[in-house]
Amino acid sequence: MLVGQIAEWQHNSLQIFGWIFMLAGSLRLLGMFFLTRMKFPPVVKERHARAIALPDLLAVFDNKNYLALCAFVGLWGLFLNAAMPFYTVFLVNRMHFGVGSVVKLTTVASLGGLVTLKGWGRLCARFGSRPVLQVGAFIWAAAALAMWALARPGWAWHLYIGYFIVGRSEEHTSELQSLRH
Repeated sequence: MLVGQIAEWQHNSLQIFGWIFMLAGSLRLLGMFFLTRMKFPPVVKERHARAIALPDLLAVFDNKNYLALCAFVGLWGLFLNAAMPFYTVFLVNRMHFGVGSVVKLTTVASLGGLVTLKGWGRLCARFGSRPVLQVGAFIWAAAALAMWALARPGWAWHLYIGYFIVGRSEEHTSELQSLRH
């Protein structure tokens, strides 16, 4: 959030973005340095044969419920990701948000996803993946619809609440599938 605010203070100059990207790349390389120094247990380093028989791979295509779930999640992700770039353009061009404010919203969304992540697993264990996915998708869509329908320049406080509720839901839909399997 601090780096986003710095970019906004520097009027989103190309030079400041260059420094940000250079800093981020350098920190990733530094992280790689520490990763090469880490000690792992022998079981992690051993190679294991992971061959899966072709009939086992194709067996999922016989389950119509699973295919319907894949279609739903795939279309949900397609529509979400098709719209995703335009949220930021809308925030910057129409709502007059700076980079720092966009970064704050993104951070709030990530925090919302982090805070609710364990809850998704508990809900799936109690009610099953499908009902949780259906209710979660409805809540996400209703919150997003209300959030963007009410957004106007000078009246955007509710976006922070909406981003927290929505969280990183595009990731949750695929996580829900794997929680029970």
